[in-house]
Amino acid sequence: MGGVMEVPGYNIVDTLGEGRAATVYLAFVENSDQEVALKVFSKAVSDDKAFGVQFDRQASRLSVLKHPNIANVYEQGRHAGRYYLAMEYIPGRTLRHRRFELELAEQLHVLQTVAEAVGLAHELGCVHGNLTLDSIMLRDDSMEPALLDFGVGWPIGAAVIGNDLTAEQGRGTTVDERSDLYSLGQILLLLLYDLLPHPPTPPGKVPQLRTELEIFQPLLECTLGPDAAQRYASCTEFAEALAALPPEQIEAVVKNCEEVLIREGELTKLAEKTEPNTAVPVKPEEAPEPAGDELALDLREPDEGAPIEDLVADEGLVEKEDLVEQEDLGAKEGLVANSDDRIEPKATRQFEWTAVLPWALAGLVVMGALLMMLQPV
Repeated sequence: MGGVMEVPGYNIVDTLGEGRAATVYLAFVENSDQEVALKVFSKAVSDDKAFGVQFDRQASRLSVLKHPNIANVYEQGRHAGRYYLAMEYIPGRTLRHRRFELELAEQLHVLQTVAEAVGLAHELGCVHGNLTLDSIMLRDDSMEPALLDFGVGWPIGAAVIGNDLTAEQGRGTTVDERSDLYSLGQILLLLLYDLLPHPPTPPGKVPQLRTELEIFQPLLECTLGPDAAQRYASCTEFAEALAALPPEQIEAVVKNCEEVLIREGELTKLAEKTEPNTAVPVKPEEAPEPAGDELALDLREPDEGAPIEDLVADEGLVEKEDLVEQEDLGAKEGLVANSDDRIEPKATRQFEWTAVLPWALAGLVVMGALLMMLQPV
């Protein structure tokens, strides 16, 4: 397979995704029909000595990290100077794409389930370090979440490679369980922003939600606070806070947000209608009024071979569609012999003089004979 790294023990059949740090392939275990997601890290990442040390130390932890909502890691190793992971292949799509298929209550259930799984991993000494909407896969068969990339979750106290930096990562300090908690809070915020847009928040500040979403404000304060000591003690505690939200309040939040969006949309339309119209109206050209004789139908003979409906439509007398209907009606009643025939309006028919001329001449002859017989001898 051109351009694709070969990993002993696996047959690569397709590319599932590519990123700056790694490429994920769909592969089969040799001499088996077992599918795996084979993650091969870039040469730049693999050459990082700190990454290599932490990667090698993961083996013992990953062997005991078993959870129904965490993708299993079957093997990790290094080949041709590149680190790789053989993980469970999960058919599905990530939460980034599938969140619009879920109601808010379902989204919160997914986030709660993920938080519980992360809490278990923390108890085993692993920090994920890169929790995003893209690292949560929803299975095609059940829509249950499966957390990806725990094969590159980092031991507590290690440096982390991630996309969304926590407050600790931004300061370059040690990362612990509360860094994953911070990332879970970011995911919650993104889900809420889908419901109701918010203005940008200054860096280092906890976003202040609108009134319709105020029941979630305490959860953000305890996950996105700049001081890690003010956050929940664990991801498990965050999961418990999500589970404690009353379903009726969640339904009310959705309804209130929908009403706000409708109201704001109506106000926007009203503002557009009330804006002054600065466009200069264009005065239509006035057609001259026809003279008295011109009010009658045009009795001109149509051009030879030209369909009568073209002439009549050009003169504005009859709509072309009406003539088509007349043709259809005539065909049904046997008035049209074939598709080339046309039913002409009476006003356009030409008087046939040649048909009556012989009769007129015969009448004149008879009248002349009668006059001669009546003359005196």
